[in-house]
Amino acid sequence: MSIQRLFSPKSRPLVLGHRGSPHHFQENTLDGFLHALELGADGVELDVFVTLDHQIVCFHDEDTERLTGVKGKITEMTWAQVSLLRVQRHLDPGDGTVRDFGEARPIPRLEDVLDAVGDRGLINVELKPSAPAWGERHVGAEVGRLIQQKSAAHRAFVTGFDFFKLRALSQATPGVHAGFAYDDDFADYLPAWIDKMPELRPTFGTNRVSWINALAEADKVGRFIGASVVGLERSLVDDDTVATLHRHRRAVGVYTLFPLDQRNVKGTVMPPAVQDAEARRLREMGVDWCETDDPARLLRVFDA
Repeated sequence: MSIQRLFSPKSRPLVLGHRGSPHHFQENTLDGFLHALELGADGVELDVFVTLDHQIVCFHDEDTERLTGVKGKITEMTWAQVSLLRVQRHLDPGDGTVRDFGEARPIPRLEDVLDAVGDRGLINVELKPSAPAWGERHVGAEVGRLIQQKSAAHRAFVTGFDFFKLRALSQATPGVHAGFAYDDDFADYLPAWIDKMPELRPTFGTNRVSWINALAEADKVGRFIGASVVGLERSLVDDDTVATLHRHRRAVGVYTLFPLDQRNVKGTVMPPAVQDAEARRLREMGVDWCETDDPARLLRVFDA
């Protein structure tokens, strides 16, 4: 599958399995990624850290304890150490239940996932850690170089919350598609950013979600990092957001539909019928891709 499908007219948004297929396999595992494709997903979203010896591995948390039972940080480990860890068989995917996933599974490297997925699906690579850090900008460049080395720029793109990493990626590998992601959690600390950057201060009063939406639509971060895509928490998309970002020549993706992990979801949890209606609303707005914890369900909603 070519990444150009992100930028082409289509009857529905592309469906990406968020961290794979978390209803059936542990997050960010190779089995989960491949299962999402078997369900009909157009691709997957995954998270990456860089080890001490510069191996790029698929993992979400800064600390390994929740998923592996072993306390530590991948950024402070070598690949030889990480390769010995296993994502636990019994795991709470975030919905408060402990599931039996059949067996403990290894943590894959990004290059192994690129090889296994091949041209069957797109891969959205999210850069970790999430917080902007000038000293970690090399992560973006290293991820971009690996994508180029694997001749995967036509089927993998990169997103993240750290504009330093993303700018370094775009400067080192301008042929790799990349873009900033906007989260509604930004509302918790956005005022401190705005105070430091008054030129970005929107004129929208006290609605902090509107501030984030305004920053996304203004696309100043996108221009700074040389973006071609943009990711948005679904709650940040209003009536003209997608059309505005398309005018900036950005492919627009949203996350996370039908989330298993409710711990970081702001507001009340939507009932299933409302979730389905929200997915249809995003489809009608012309969103280019949607990340979901339940690819099969989202495909059914889009095809209904």
